[in-house]
Amino acid sequence: MQGNRQEYLKKYRIEHRDEIREYGKKYYALITREQKESRSKYRRDHAEETRKYSAEYRKKNEKKLREKARKYRSENAEEIKNKVKTSFGKYRESRLASAKRWRASLKQEVFSAYGKSCVCCGENNMPFLTIDHINGEGGKHRKSVNGRIYYWLKKNNFPPGFQTLCYNCNCGRRINGGVCPHLALEK
Repeated sequence: MQGNRQEYLKKYRIEHRDEIREYGKKYYALITREQKESRSKYRRDHAEETRKYSAEYRKKNEKKLREKARKYRSENAEEIKNKVKTSFGKYRESRLASAKRWRASLKQEVFSAYGKSCVCCGENNMPFLTIDHINGEGGKHRKSVNGRIYYWLKKNNFPPGFQTLCYNCNCGRRINGGVCPHLALEK
């Protein structure tokens, strides 16, 4: 008996999906502010349980949720495209500023790990400093990580084989066969 009831309800929900959604929207619009705040408070107070339940639900229904998202994106492609355009333009400045702060912070972390001055000439002005591959092969490595050297260094816990050089010394090493012009002059 219980199995038949569940099958009936499942079939009913599928056949009357749009009506049920409309009712849900109307019902949610009627919910009082106190009820909404009460639900929010519950979620805050039981955050770990809610997070755990949501994670389990997503894991259990991964294919179903992915298909639902795919269907929504295909049915609302134009609307999504317009939202992205307007939101990107609306928040462009703050996003760019945030990205700039993140890159500066990442650069600071990298130079804290490898030194904040040029190993060769002692230059310590941050805009002039760069990371050098001690054994060469920097171009190949840069291509393999899509130019995201600082990010790669942090992600790999600042591995050995790199040093801080100023841009002049770094270019000089490349041109001079791996020896910085400063060191070549001393010899």
